[in-house]
Amino acid sequence: MFEVVYRYLKDRPEGATAEELLSLVLEGPGEDALFAREFLRGLLAEDPRFYEATGGSRWHVIDGHVIDALLDDVDLVVVDVETTGQRISETGITEIGAVKLKGSQVVDRFDRLVNPGRPIPSYVAQLTGISDAMVADAPSIDEVLPDFEAFARGGVLVAHNAAFDAALLDHHARRIFGRPLGLPCVCTLKLARRRMPELERASLDSLREHFGIDAGNGSRHRALADAEITAEVLLRLTALPTQPSMATVGELIAAQDDPTTDRRLRIRIPRAALERLPEQRGVYQLLSATGAALFVGRADNVRRAVAHLFYGACHLSDRQVRLLSETTGVEARPVAGDLEGRLVEAEWVRKRQPEYNRADRHLPRGYFVKVTRRGIHPRVVVCSKIGRDLEPHIGPLKGRPFADEMARVLSRAFDLPLGVAADPSADQLAASNDAASALESALLDEGGALRARIEASTGGDKQQGLAALGRLAKLRRGDRSWLANRPDCIVAAPAHDGAWLLFVVVDGLCRKTARVHGRADVERVFDEIRRFPTTQHRRVSVLLADVSTILAHHLRQRAEETEGLVLSLHHRDWEGSVGVAEADVSALLGEGA
Repeated sequence: MFEVVYRYLKDRPEGATAEELLSLVLEGPGEDALFAREFLRGLLAEDPRFYEATGGSRWHVIDGHVIDALLDDVDLVVVDVETTGQRISETGITEIGAVKLKGSQVVDRFDRLVNPGRPIPSYVAQLTGISDAMVADAPSIDEVLPDFEAFARGGVLVAHNAAFDAALLDHHARRIFGRPLGLPCVCTLKLARRRMPELERASLDSLREHFGIDAGNGSRHRALADAEITAEVLLRLTALPTQPSMATVGELIAAQDDPTTDRRLRIRIPRAALERLPEQRGVYQLLSATGAALFVGRADNVRRAVAHLFYGACHLSDRQVRLLSETTGVEARPVAGDLEGRLVEAEWVRKRQPEYNRADRHLPRGYFVKVTRRGIHPRVVVCSKIGRDLEPHIGPLKGRPFADEMARVLSRAFDLPLGVAADPSADQLAASNDAASALESALLDEGGALRARIEASTGGDKQQGLAALGRLAKLRRGDRSWLANRPDCIVAAPAHDGAWLLFVVVDGLCRKTARVHGRADVERVFDEIRRFPTTQHRRVSVLLADVSTILAHHLRQRAEETEGLVLSLHHRDWEGSVGVAEADVSALLGEGA
């Protein structure tokens, strides 16, 4: 795709308009000239050979660009970025470190701490050694990135797993400058895998050990130290006797791609289909030529998100290139808020089984601790979502370390196996069943029994007991339960078409979903809800289990949100509480009870 545009512009010294070039990239005509300019700008901005003339009237190519230069004649800017997480759109940068190579010599260094604007998770602080206190007075990325852009200008960006580091820097550059950094990019991870297929692992530590590179002061997972190791790895990789040659920047970039995989990105979606996408929050699916779902996603602005999928071709994995090249259509559904978006996404993923969605990645991230009776014996386990059975789940908890700690506390307090344990004897099985029942009762009671068991399990160590109780207290916010959901409630959320979505949660599991537009819908749904105590089942569908997980996160965060409301139900007065909830839902629709 890019080579077609490059050849077209090489033959036209006067340049070409966005409409001309877009006809080479997208199929079919379009009517939105603004979309044409924005899409092409985002697409070509990733390839530094192209530039847009002042005023945005015509596009040109740069003759003699750095991409055609010899490696010894250019600046290789080897960078590492430390962050608060792994999702580009949600993570904050805590440090940028880089070294500039000219030939085989380090000629300059860049090392800056960054205030990420959010707390640093404890496990990240432990890994990197960067704490909240260290970055409290540091500048924001909005202040640091312009300095890094000046440091790297005109060079070639190098990173280990550049699909993350380079893409993250480009993400912030678009926000700050209105464009990506626009530097040619080399990934030492991909290069090592292509040039040294005999290695079982190509992580930075594995390559450092393989090449015998000195770790310096040993401060691994600090940005500058990792950038210096990456620079040494790059020099060793480029010194290997390989074919074809890696003498120029372009040859080095080509050498990192799998020769058996076609990396040429083809855009086969008609331009009109992209223009029809809503510029609002929604859920979308990419479709194959046969109409099968390839990928399902959600976004605050669907048209922008789908267009952005095609940007940053140099950062895309082989899997992403295949996905986009196979995509010939796209469909979308607007949603009213984040909760509706997550629920529609979960429904589409489960029902349409898109080939390129990874398992459970559509669910919110977090962990639960539960006591399970499935298998040979009861035990305490950590899981990432709510299961289909009536098993009490504590959470959602942020961070696997906290979840593991909570599981150990409960395992010790109730003398239950933790995770997978050896097969028990008959006596041990009976004792485990009794302990599981005691834990379930204590969780549902949420009173002194749970506190007493945890405190007693500390062996009289007062400080240890207080710490355990403090960890448990983190699960409560106001009137919230220890458990994943309120045992019985109706969650109501607005839908994009003026209707309301209802989710009936009984014993912590979502048992029913419904969309109500008017009084007749409300009466029908609530007549069914009134019969729930006599029609309960111990298992729900996979989709409703996903909905239960999504609602658990929504309820845990709801104290800080205004989207929708939660209506309590009570087993002791089921009819009365259902009647109150029905009146409240009718009021939402502007209709009397």
